[in-house]
Amino acid sequence: MYLVSDPDIVLAAPTYTYFPSYPAVNWEHTQTTSFSFISVYKDGSGNWKVKISTTNPLDTGYYQVNILAKEVLSGLSHTTSFYVRIICVRSITPSATILDSLYYIRDAKTNIPIPVLNLNPALCPNELVYTLAMFDASPLPAAITFVNTKGSEAVSIYETLPNKTGVFKVKVTATDPFTAVKTDLVFTITIKCTKYI
Repeated sequence: MYLVSDPDIVLAAPTYTYFPSYPAVNWEHTQTTSFSFISVYKDGSGNWKVKISTTNPLDTGYYQVNILAKEVLSGLSHTTSFYVRIICVRSITPSATILDSLYYIRDAKTNIPIPVLNLNPALCPNELVYTLAMFDASPLPAAITFVNTKGSEAVSIYETLPNKTGVFKVKVTATDPFTAVKTDLVFTITIKCTKYI
């Protein structure tokens, strides 16, 4: 696993035994997949290395990398495969807080929009997953639901029963699934029955 803009990860390329033993064996290693964040090179001691490095947030993803080892004189070769996960998001910051909300039963359905969440770095792909729960982990009232429309996420309130009133402290959690970085937005929804006397 590699986090965008972290220091390079350098791995030793696979080594092979040539049979029968021959002193002039000469191995070359190349990447047969064309990923810009993977490079294969021979270090100053003659050892083959595989380097993982990128500063591009758009490289985020899960990749299979193939490294071909070929003995130059004989033409014998072998391919080794491994997987690399490139992750991007380091933090998630809400652009605003969510204000507490007051709702009266039998009012029209009310949607409370989720504020824009800023990713760091800003160019990271937005794959945020949202969950809605009570702050104290008690059961969530049926009147309070989550609208999971990408780009227009909201908490929805709709109630018609007088015995379902109360004060509900809720929590919306936005999580980046690749890094498990998350942020919580906590606010209170009050559902009342009497609107006028």
